[in-house]
Amino acid sequence: MAAGLVSEINEEFLVCQICYNDFDRPKILPCLHTFCQSCLEKLFTTQADRNLSCPTCRQDLCLPARGVQGLKDNFLVSKLRDVVTKPGRPPANAQDATICRVCSTGTGATFYCVDCQEHLCPVCTDAHRRLKLTRAHNVVSTDNFSPVMAARGDDNTSMCTRHGEINKFHCDTCHLVICLHCVVTAHKDHRYVEIEEVAEREKKNVRRLLPVARGIAFLQQAKLNEMHSLKQKWDARVDQTVSTVEARAKLMIDAIQELKLAKISHIQTLYAASKKELASAVQAAEENLSSAKTFVHFAENMDGNGTPMEILTQARDLTGRLQRYIDDDNKGKIEVSTSLMDMQFCSTVRDGGDELDRLFGSLSIGAPMPEPWPTVPTIQASETPKTVAKPSRTLNPTGTARLSTALGKRGSGDGEFDWAASVFVNTEGFIIATDVRNKRLQVMDEENLYGTINLGFEPWDVACRDNGDLLVTGDGHSIHVLDTQGKEKDTINVEGFREKDKPSRGIAVDRLGRIIVTIGWQVFVLQADGTPVHTLASSSHQLFGNQLRVTTNSESQVIVSDWRNDIIKVFGPNGEFVYEFGLYGSGDGYFDYPTSVHTDDHNNTIVADSKNHRVSQFSKDGTFVRHLLSRDNGLWHPQGVAITPDGKLVVSDRSENSCVKIYTFD
Repeated sequence: MAAGLVSEINEEFLVCQICYNDFDRPKILPCLHTFCQSCLEKLFTTQADRNLSCPTCRQDLCLPARGVQGLKDNFLVSKLRDVVTKPGRPPANAQDATICRVCSTGTGATFYCVDCQEHLCPVCTDAHRRLKLTRAHNVVSTDNFSPVMAARGDDNTSMCTRHGEINKFHCDTCHLVICLHCVVTAHKDHRYVEIEEVAEREKKNVRRLLPVARGIAFLQQAKLNEMHSLKQKWDARVDQTVSTVEARAKLMIDAIQELKLAKISHIQTLYAASKKELASAVQAAEENLSSAKTFVHFAENMDGNGTPMEILTQARDLTGRLQRYIDDDNKGKIEVSTSLMDMQFCSTVRDGGDELDRLFGSLSIGAPMPEPWPTVPTIQASETPKTVAKPSRTLNPTGTARLSTALGKRGSGDGEFDWAASVFVNTEGFIIATDVRNKRLQVMDEENLYGTINLGFEPWDVACRDNGDLLVTGDGHSIHVLDTQGKEKDTINVEGFREKDKPSRGIAVDRLGRIIVTIGWQVFVLQADGTPVHTLASSSHQLFGNQLRVTTNSESQVIVSDWRNDIIKVFGPNGEFVYEFGLYGSGDGYFDYPTSVHTDDHNNTIVADSKNHRVSQFSKDGTFVRHLLSRDNGLWHPQGVAITPDGKLVVSDRSENSCVKIYTFD
């Protein structure tokens, strides 16, 4: 075990990642990475200014006035190097076993004194623990020894460079370690404490920040995993698209080849028919030519050489024959089609480029930009919505609530609600309210109702992705995904639920794009595609009641409102419990059916406290801040709560004549 630990220390802590040798005068950068001083100086000489880029994390760092020499030494690395290389350490394995260094009996050593840095046999160990001078020493079994223990036991004192004395104090005024002589001279009027005390104080600060750093590391790892997953999906999609293009090209090439053969065959068929017709005409013309030549020859011979008797005997027959020949030639005149002379191949594609590209197909990358909600086909827009200011979802911390707008009344007609259980405000400033018993969503801004999206099931809650897609719960154990036009795009089925009779209810999307959804007393965290990540409650440990609503903050913490138990619980990004607040009652910080929960840009938590008829604000750590709204502001059993991009509070309640209310804080 010790040998493995020493090897791990050698590889992880004692090797410079520039020269890959043991550290030589290790210097620590502001980004907390360590390198040899000489290696950093070589890098620094290549820089044009006083900035230096870390070879590991690539951060641009500003060096102190003294350059690389002014950087802090990494004493921990130096200490670990001494631990690994210093002789006299406990054996790493049986082959390296040593004997007791205190007595002369030659007994094998089974213990090690970290303070004395000596091997001890059991007898000497007992004596070591009884002596007044050594009873407080840290004596450990060689089996449990680690080089880090030795590092703690080494002389870790530092000496004052001015007086040569041990530095025992820390000057809080100058932020320097000082000796006793410095205390009474250069630092006599300063505030100073013992080094151990300030070290413990700083250690507490580090411990306090450590969970935050772990949370950030978790989020970054999750983001990195998402990016790797995205890269894999990109690769698969690119390969698929290239294959589609190649298949399309092959299909078009094959089709063009078939068309080519068909066109050529048609041309050859036309040519063969015309050629046959022409051959018949040629034969007939040749026959007529032969007959005409025969008549001419006979007539010329008779005219030049015939006797009067011969002429009288043949003339009438010859004249009649000639007339018949002329009549027959006029009646049976040979005609040949000349249409092939006009044959040519015509195409609507002139240069081939644009038209061929259109026929081949086009490449579509990404989804179109979401349009404002009033353009949804199922929504009848009465006017163009107004421009929304730059998002700043924070309420005026000192403002007083004033009712700005009240929309809707109970009913089933346009602009009417039958239980507006939830409200959500998208980045465009449009309010989406769930109209549960009318089985629809209603979309509005601060002045007008724009229309409805009919669903066919009772919607309990709604959330929105970065691309504008809506996520709607309430239909069994499913999440319906609607596109930016309100059309069904996908359905995510949640698995692992325990209460089969409970529908999906609360829903939210965190900064990582993960979906948080509740079914009964379970809270599920899913990847964007519905792949389970973890749950916040299992069958062996029921944390909640069975009617839950959720939201997230900028740190991807999950905030759960449990209205059956009158409590709010907060969980970290990886599902760890962080804290809870609230009890049953009517006083400040108490709840009576907290039906909905929301967060602002400063991670304050806004809670709709239904039976107390109020909306309350709590700080990031769950401390009660103030009641934002109460029955005096016209609330009656508030249900959903949200904040607009310009800092107004939207609340849905069970009132008869105004189911959705918008408040300003002036």
